[in-house]
Amino acid sequence: MMKKKLFESKFFQKKFGRWLYIEKIFLEYEGIPGLCVCVDASEKRYFCHCTEMMEFERWCIHPISKSKMIDILSKRCTLEQALNQNEQKVFIYTVDESGETGEFQFYRDLDEYDRPEESIYLRSAPHQFDSYIDTLEMVSLQMSSAAILNLGSAIISLGAQIGQRLMESDIMIRYDEKNESTEIEDENILLFQKNVCIYA
Repeated sequence: MMKKKLFESKFFQKKFGRWLYIEKIFLEYEGIPGLCVCVDASEKRYFCHCTEMMEFERWCIHPISKSKMIDILSKRCTLEQALNQNEQKVFIYTVDESGETGEFQFYRDLDEYDRPEESIYLRSAPHQFDSYIDTLEMVSLQMSSAAILNLGSAIISLGAQIGQRLMESDIMIRYDEKNESTEIEDENILLFQKNVCIYA
């Protein structure tokens, strides 16, 4: 199912650098998804909060990890605890009568009205977001499995490279009786870096 864009504005897409697609809505007012989670084309997540929606719209868009999002949904932390990353930049997007504006700001520089209160948790009924938590955890599991498979492929490829090079090279195998260890010497090997043998 195709996700809906949070904004159709080309100005937003140009300033923010990508389109955002709504993944989960927590609070909606007169058709505005005032509190929601969005993803971009690379599946990075953003916690999107409309801090003003009466006379104009003002949005704070926070990058957020799956683990932090799960903590919010599980009430392991407040919204402020999850979003308060001083070195993290938040995108502030405003739409009013004069047009649109957009800029990145550090969280520490946000106006107090753009920050959640310190003691506020995401409001929800018991188990209301269990299915969404399951979805996020499944995505994490799939990504972990993919990372393991990629690592396995890299190790196999590395082994093949080393095996091929050893077949092509004149090598010396030396047994150290004192340390009871075996060493392989290949004068052509300069260094071993990032899964690649660098030869002279």
